[in-house]
Amino acid sequence: MKDWYLMRKPPVYSSGFESEEFEYYAKDGFKEALNSFLGTDVILYDNQLQNGIETRAIIQNASADSYTSAVNRQILLDIDFGDGIYYVYDKSQDIYWIVNSPVSRNKIYSKVSAWYCKLWLKFISPLSQAVVSYPVYTINSTQYNSGETSNQKFTIGSAQHLIYIPYNEETALIDNGFRFLMDQPTPIPNAYRLTQVDSTSFLYKNISLLQWTVMEDQFSPVRDNKDLMVADYYKEPETGGTKDPDIFW
Repeated sequence: MKDWYLMRKPPVYSSGFESEEFEYYAKDGFKEALNSFLGTDVILYDNQLQNGIETRAIIQNASADSYTSAVNRQILLDIDFGDGIYYVYDKSQDIYWIVNSPVSRNKIYSKVSAWYCKLWLKFISPLSQAVVSYPVYTINSTQYNSGETSNQKFTIGSAQHLIYIPYNEETALIDNGFRFLMDQPTPIPNAYRLTQVDSTSFLYKNISLLQWTVMEDQFSPVRDNKDLMVADYYKEPETGGTKDPDIFW
C-alpha cells in the first residue's frame, strides 16, 4: 500500500483575501483526502445505535505500536454532526468504536477520540423486557485481596472489569446487583455482577458514558442462558419443582 498521496497544487493567493482562499483550499483538500485511500466508509450512531448516518472519515493511528494505542483512535470527519455521536462503525473492518471525548472542531474538520469495542454486552432491557445488546469497551481492573488465618496467608483473586456504555433512558435504569455474562463461547461462561455506577466521570456536554464496575459472580445454569449469553434470563424454579425453568421475561 502507498504511504503517500499527491494532493493538487495549491492556488496562488493574489486577491487580497488570502485567509479565506486558504480556508477553502484546506477544506477542499481534506475532502480530497477523505475520498482517497486515506479515508474509509463509516456509519455514525447515537446512544441507542439508531439514526445511523453514513459518511467518510479518516481513522488515525491505525498502525499501533502498543496495546494502549491499539485500542485508541482519532477519527476525522468533514461534517459537523453535533455532539450526539456515540459510535463510529468502520464498515471495511467491521469494527465499532465508542466515542470517549467531546467533539473538537476547526474550520477544516471535526475530530473525536474513541475506544475499540471489544465485545457486545447483552442483557434484559428494563424498559422493553427484551434482550438488547450494545458494543462496549472494557478494561480488566482485577484486584487482589489478602488475609491471614491460623498462621497461613492467602490471596484471593477478585475478577473485576470496567465497562463503558452510552447513557440513555434504558441504561440509566440499570443499578447495582444487575448481572451479565461476559466470555467466549465456553461450557460455563463467566458471570459478573454490577457493583458501582459512575455517571459523571465521562460527561461531556450532551455526551455521557456510564462507567460500570462489575465483579466476578457465579454462573447459574438455572437462571442464565449461556446460548444467548444473557444473565437472569429464566425464572428461578419453585422449591421442589423439577420442570424446566420458564423464560423470565
